Amino acid sequence: MPPSFLVSLCNNGKSNTHLLQVDTTGKITPAAYRLKPKLRGATGWVLLGDRVIVSLQSRTYSFAVTDAHLNRATYLPNGPFHFDLHGLVAFQGHLYSVRTARNEIWRLSPDLKPLDCVNPNQSDDNDTLHINDLCVYKGRLVASQFGARRSTGKRIGCVFDVLSGEVLFDGFTDPHSVTSRDGLLYVLDSATGSLFELETGQGPRRLLSVFGYARGLYLDDDWIVIGKSVHRTDSRSRKTPMPPILFPDSEAQAASGRAGLYVYERKTGECRFIDTTRFGGEVYQIDRFDVPQPVPQPAANWLTQLTARLRGDVMEMYGGHI
Repeated sequence: MPPSFLVSLCNNGKSNTHLLQVDTTGKITPAAYRLKPKLRGATGWVLLGDRVIVSLQSRTYSFAVTDAHLNRATYLPNGPFHFDLHGLVAFQGHLYSVRTARNEIWRLSPDLKPLDCVNPNQSDDNDTLHINDLCVYKGRLVASQFGARRSTGKRIGCVFDVLSGEVLFDGFTDPHSVTSRDGLLYVLDSATGSLFELETGQGPRRLLSVFGYARGLYLDDDWIVIGKSVHRTDSRSRKTPMPPILFPDSEAQAASGRAGLYVYERKTGECRFIDTTRFGGEVYQIDRFDVPQPVPQPAANWLTQLTARLRGDVMEMYGGHI
């Protein structure tokens, strides 16, 4: 069985497919369940025991919780805490969730109840720092953020210790997808498409670069998988058009309009691009996920399908008991 990865898709509009299982051969399997309507997408997710917990972009729901096989999901309604959620990670018996719109990181109980904000925001400004992703590095909770803008408009991007506030590495423009492996940190500088290896006492070391806006990272001894999002024509933060990009040829211009995964086999040096554009234009998180999804069994007729759907909806209304 080839290695497989779970990929979340953000800013995905009216689509009801926000999770994909993708393997190294290029096989793409949308999640068995369908997210509710009025969602903009999915961002951070974590496999916790036999549950997959998915952060949602929605004004109505905060998280989707499903079994490890990505069957039918239950949804948690939004509260004052939940809005514009991004990274999600398990650390020291709790979950930690990034509330990007408020530049905050919250500690949650295992059943997803907000407990406290671990980095209280000192500003009322909306998304001024763009804190995005989390990981655990040498027993420390670490995050990536774009940082405040300089007078020139450039960001002061960095990777920092969440609980102490210490900046561990800086000098990035749009850092995303901070990841820890074998005592080292890795981060994507999304605007340049560069993957950096970070080691204490040394400056960032660029390992490789990809064409396009890089967000979503998985790596081990055998594979490096990097997500690529469609080029945006408008700035989401400034609400203004982006400067035009000039391309050497029509093929490069067409590639800027595709989203997907760069799958790089480290031992052979071979790389393939798996196009996921038909499911959504922006990739958020990628991680290893080898749990097989069930093969859907066709219902005997339309009445059986309708009965099963109604039963599921009623069970959800009454918390799984009817």
